[in-house]
Amino acid sequence: MIYTDLLLDQDGDLKLSNKLDVIPTNSVAQKINIALKWFAGEWVFNGVKGTDWFDIVFVKNPDLDEIENMITDKIMEFSEIQNVTSVKIEVNKVSRKAVIRWRAQCSEETIGSEVIIWNTE
Repeated sequence: MIYTDLLLDQDGDLKLSNKLDVIPTNSVAQKINIALKWFAGEWVFNGVKGTDWFDIVFVKNPDLDEIENMITDKIMEFSEIQNVTSVKIEVNKVSRKAVIRWRAQCSEETIGSEVIIWNTE
């Protein structure tokens, strides 16, 4: 297996082994979570990567169906994914955060995760 990334914990920090070594990974779920957390224009090396969270999600009356479709499309961009089985999003206007829960089918397993997006404006 070829490792292309370093394993992250729930807070996005490097996950270390018991010997305090970094842990290589090829986690599709981690790749998807990172892609979902990118805000449009945020990455200096590619200004078109990312999701337009400010204009689509963190608005007065967000269209949750549109957002779920957008997230499904983003997940389907990964070649390892065969089918997205569920996407649920909860937008909290008071705390100005969105919680995304997703599940998808790869060739041999079902994967899923939860991603939290904050509006930092």
